[in-house]
Amino acid sequence: LFTGMFPNIASAKTYLIRHHLKGKSIKKASYTARIGIFHDKKELDIAINETTKAGAFPYTLGAKNGPIFLYVGAFYSAEGAENQCRELEDKGLPCKAAPRSTLP
Repeated sequence: LFTGMFPNIASAKTYLIRHHLKGKSIKKASYTARIGIFHDKKELDIAINETTKAGAFPYTLGAKNGPIFLYVGAFYSAEGAENQCRELEDKGLPCKAAPRSTLP
């Protein structure tokens, strides 16, 4: 179960305590599969729909008044993200393995 991104280990530990997740581990998932970068909401919505149809669960990051980045997954290695990209590319989606960040 991935619950989100945290700025540091202390924040992640606090989250575990607050949500009564005793015995759960904290792991760094440094990579993701980037589907695209969008400036147009309609294009983003189409990409989200196509990604969902392909059986993936996309999420977005973006700055206010800036581009929106569409991602799938969180992976411990670049290889994991690359494998996800190959699966998505086989379904006709563009994809690039990328480092994960709290910023787009």
